[in-house]
Amino acid sequence: MSASAGPSSLGTRRSGSGSAGGGPPVERFERSLCAFWLGEHCYALETALVGEVVTVDALTPVPLAPAPVRGLFNLRGVPVALCDLALVLELPEASVSDEPRPGRPLISLVLRTERLLLGLLIRRMEMVITRGRGSLSAPEPGAGEHPVVSGFLELPDRPELTITLLDSQALVARLDRLKYLDSADT
Repeated sequence: MSASAGPSSLGTRRSGSGSAGGGPPVERFERSLCAFWLGEHCYALETALVGEVVTVDALTPVPLAPAPVRGLFNLRGVPVALCDLALVLELPEASVSDEPRPGRPLISLVLRTERLLLGLLIRRMEMVITRGRGSLSAPEPGAGEHPVVSGFLELPDRPELTITLLDSQALVARLDRLKYLDSADT
């Protein structure tokens, strides 16, 4: 991420940093979420965007593809691009650098929209969070939060875990732009 684009990290908010400390108001979250790990942080997307979680046993390289596109994998006969979400979000955290190999497949969150079918490389799946299960805090105004962050979710039964909620529309827009880039643009 360039210096002018915002903070160098997503999901740095820690548990207990909601409205009690004078931060933004906390509200009940009314959508189901799919929570997963990238590096050392937990993130979530709306379940309406996530089709499934699959293991990727083999990747086919795509010449001249943008850097976030790791290759293609076979999803029941359909070729699907696997994108490194850490690179898409321009996170400083190390992305998963391994290639799939026997006994060590990669994990992909398969996103499905009207215009997009692709896999996002994640470290591991955490949980599906049912609607109404957590408290959502909006990013603090002027804090310079990443433009894809829409809030922070805290769960009553997991007080040590703060989940960074990604804005589904902003993420899909970033992923959609990858279709128009080549390796020289990234």
